[in-house]
Amino acid sequence: MASFIGSILSSRDHPALVTGALQLVELLLIKSPTVYKGSLRKEGVLHEVSQIAVMELKVVLKPPPSPVEPSSSNTENGDCVPAPKVKTSSVPSDPQDAYVIRSRLIKIKYLTSTTESAGDASFDSLKGQITTLRNGNATEDEIRKALQEVAGKFSNLETGISSFELLKSGLVEELLAFATREESGGIRVPFSFA
Repeated sequence: MASFIGSILSSRDHPALVTGALQLVELLLIKSPTVYKGSLRKEGVLHEVSQIAVMELKVVLKPPPSPVEPSSSNTENGDCVPAPKVKTSSVPSDPQDAYVIRSRLIKIKYLTSTTESAGDASFDSLKGQITTLRNGNATEDEIRKALQEVAGKFSNLETGISSFELLKSGLVEELLAFATREESGGIRVPFSFA
């Protein structure tokens, strides 16, 4: 479900679908945050919520008019006609503004806690393995261990790498750079898991 919600939020093709997806996110976080927060983070849903939250509003919301005694006017025969009432609404008129405001509320309610900054341990370990591969001074054993851990993430269905993590971590680019990097003297870096 998190992957489906993430694809809706990342495409943002239909404002009504985005609003519905944000409602699903909020419901899941209300009902069981400990169960769903990890998968929503892993699939990039919380990242998309944060990205939407920083978007500019299309229509600037004006504060409601200050309460002023309505004036009335007199007709020719002296009858008082009350001034028309002004109807104000706090609902944004633009559909994009509606989902931007909803994502800001979700971010404030569920994504500003101190535990959120800890992030996902799986993603953090992946970033550490990428750093090891990028490190020109890493030993062959450190490189082998990092490559084995990366390979292990692909084989584990429960804690494996999501498409969001694969795209945002830079793993593919770093593996390509690692595999094609030449060390001093023209010797290629060994690329084996054994």
